[in-house]
Amino acid sequence: MRNEMMNGMRDKDNLYDNKVSYKKRKSREFTRKFVFSIMTALFVIVFVGSVFSMNAKANSSKGAADYKYYANYCIVPGDTLWNIAEANIDYNHYGSVKEYAKEIQKINKINGEHITNGTYIMLPYYSDELK
Repeated sequence: MRNEMMNGMRDKDNLYDNKVSYKKRKSREFTRKFVFSIMTALFVIVFVGSVFSMNAKANSSKGAADYKYYANYCIVPGDTLWNIAEANIDYNHYGSVKEYAKEIQKINKINGEHITNGTYIMLPYYSDELK
């Protein structure tokens, strides 16, 4: 009889252990599914965000497919850096004449606005053709 009682208690313990392990398995399964869902959602958000970001950059950049080139220009009497910049500016690539004039100064290593007649300077320009 004592053995039957002990077997009955073991059965109850086994049943309890089975319930506990079932709950642990279900909890782990739920956690795994939850983490997988969160990771999938984050991946989708990052992917969609990067696609829209690339599309926005492509639409917003002016002349993105243009190539930058340089032309030689001989300074003649009466030329000023400002007049040269005004005559050659491409507003699709430069916001103002001042911005273009500063780039001319930088490319040609011109300090101030003094330019000398007869010297050649390089003027940047853009083209959509590869030359």
